[in-house]
Amino acid sequence: MSGSDCRPSGPGLCGRCAAGDLTCCRDTEVFLTLGDIRRIREREVPDPFYTFVPVAAGGGTGGDRVWNRIFTHPLGLRVIAHRPGGECVLLDHDGCRLDMETRPLICRLYPFEYDAVCIKGITPHLCPRPEQDNAPLLLALLGMNREEAEIWRSALYREIIEEYPDAPVE
Repeated sequence: MSGSDCRPSGPGLCGRCAAGDLTCCRDTEVFLTLGDIRRIREREVPDPFYTFVPVAAGGGTGGDRVWNRIFTHPLGLRVIAHRPGGECVLLDHDGCRLDMETRPLICRLYPFEYDAVCIKGITPHLCPRPEQDNAPLLLALLGMNREEAEIWRSALYREIIEEYPDAPVE
């Protein structure tokens, strides 16, 4: 993928952010599907790169019934692990250590807002850079587009349903 892989630091926004210690990959709980874990392990990333965090009482995101399935795992919510400073264990000074096709689906989808049905829009508020105020510029700097995001959104929900087929959806 030409523009969508932000690594190495060169002109990519992810690398510039990481080099400046200003990144959206800090203190963020990124849910991992079993497909994400399989893809990351294929790249021989050392364990532990994920952990489980407790689900808050009534966890879930309101009306997205498919998304709410992930909150039924008995160990809690499976997320990317963080270093003591709060940064993602997959982040280094050049940005994400993973190529775009290996990154967790949720990471690939940022800054899009979505649900089980479609891409709803762009919510760049987690971006710590000034570019966050200009959504089209942010997407251009990340090399992202809505069509590609829709493919990843579909894959994310397919993987959730495959992993949690019998989970309650209410």
